[in-house]
Amino acid sequence: MTYEVVAKRWEHGWELHIDGVGVTQCEAIKDAEAMVRDYLDLEGLNRDAPIRFHYQIDDELDSEIVEIRQAVEQVARHPIR
Repeated sequence: MTYEVVAKRWEHGWELHIDGVGVTQCEAIKDAEAMVRDYLDLEGLNRDAPIRFHYQIDDELDSEIVEIRQAVEQVARHPIR
């Protein structure tokens, strides 16, 4: 089973919503996987199961991320020589 985690940015760090399990938090996104695995372990679940993260920052920044990804894909298709 793969656990789906929605990481939501807020002023003090990240909320980590583990689908069907619960919610935990971390200050830095680099700590998110460890926090999720610890939470799964506390709930008696498989801490070694695959985890898939989805990130929610805010609408404006999410739009910028989409634009940047599209630009990167376009450059990859048409590299400058």
